[in-house]
Amino acid sequence: MKKLSKILLVSVLGVFLLAGTAMAYTYTYTDDYANWPGHYIDSRDRIGTPSVGDMTITINDTLGYLESIAVEVSERRVWDSLFINIDSACVVNNAYEGWDFYYIWNDSQDSGYNVPTAPATGFYSVGSSYNYITSNNGRIGHPSGISDGLASVVGYGVSVDYSNNLLTYTFGGNDKIYLGDEGTFTIGYSPWCANDVFLTPVPEPLTILLLGFGLLGLGLARRKS
Repeated sequence: MKKLSKILLVSVLGVFLLAGTAMAYTYTYTDDYANWPGHYIDSRDRIGTPSVGDMTITINDTLGYLESIAVEVSERRVWDSLFINIDSACVVNNAYEGWDFYYIWNDSQDSGYNVPTAPATGFYSVGSSYNYITSNNGRIGHPSGISDGLASVVGYGVSVDYSNNLLTYTFGGNDKIYLGDEGTFTIGYSPWCANDVFLTPVPEPLTILLLGFGLLGLGLARRKS
């Protein structure tokens, strides 16, 4: 009986350990955009430094909320911006730029890059109307931040770490960010100079249209049943 109890205990522990290792899944994207769509400035992917590499997004496997975003950045310069659109397919106009959240690190110690319109370091929700801050060097005229239409938000427990050329945003608060399915959400990153920007794959209009037809079909099927 004791032997059986030990076997059961080991089995239960094994299940919990396996469940623990399967609690999160990741998407890793490469830097495929030289410029954000609609903001063509330069055909070169990178203009000087810093260099931006892959982005890895970690999502809770059980509940589907965002856990972390990690961006490969060779040097973190002055101030930079993270843009989050949780479900691009739900935005009718200007889909991928319907940003829901925005994080800025505003290092005003370097007066040469201090931008008066840049908000203070922190995590913000983005309103339906906003204005970009655009770069005046590097990829000139390219979006590098958001200047207004923002509301400071708390509760998401955002912590940021930069080490070994990896910039990691961790979301550990009580409030959760739930991303749409892969291929619908959009996440962007830009240093102030916008010399090398990052954007996850932008949903194509055809994909969004097909998704809309799919949802319409499901709705009609439900009505018939």
